Amino acid sequence: MKLDPPRQNKIWLSALLYIAIGLSVLFIISFLLFAQGRRYDAINTPEKPTADGIVILTGMSDERIRQGLALLGEGRAKRALVSGVHKSADMDKILSFAEFDAAKIACCVDLDYRATNTVGNAGETAMWVRVHGYRSIIMVTSTHHIPRSLIELRRVIPNVLIHPYPVNARGVEIQSWWRYPGTLTLLLGEYVRYLLSLFDLTGDHMSLS
Repeated sequence: MKLDPPRQNKIWLSALLYIAIGLSVLFIISFLLFAQGRRYDAINTPEKPTADGIVILTGMSDERIRQGLALLGEGRAKRALVSGVHKSADMDKILSFAEFDAAKIACCVDLDYRATNTVGNAGETAMWVRVHGYRSIIMVTSTHHIPRSLIELRRVIPNVLIHPYPVNARGVEIQSWWRYPGTLTLLLGEYVRYLLSLFDLTGDHMSLS
């Protein structure tokens, strides 16, 4: 029996409505899981692994550089790459973030000025890892940035062991993210970018076998 066009359109509209509601519920649930995962990392002190190298992904928080250099100073790796350094920052500026005698690590810090986003960080990291022949790295970045960074780095260096080292950025209250509109907005935006990375919609990538 063939349905009348108005009734058929109504069925299609109802189906689209249910699909939209289902996708919205799925997005909310998956975001909550993402946010709670970030909260777990924020309230727990990260373990300090040992690896061949340390990669510090720069951003709005200088705390990433400070803690990454601290790991290098403790002998957790042979060298460190600070990726995404602003053109106005030289080696002295970067080393000034060290809370110890930076002379002991000055020989073992490399600066990357080319990367301007996470995909760029991954590409520069891949080249750095290849030059030094490293098989394991510690990835230092903000807590909310960890999942997306892992996706991008694992995509270009699949055979390198990556130890994520989350850093809590000052002013970002991930421990109680639902109480702070600014942190909630930050996590929502990061989650959308994470989904784009997950489905490889963030640009060209350089692979390292």
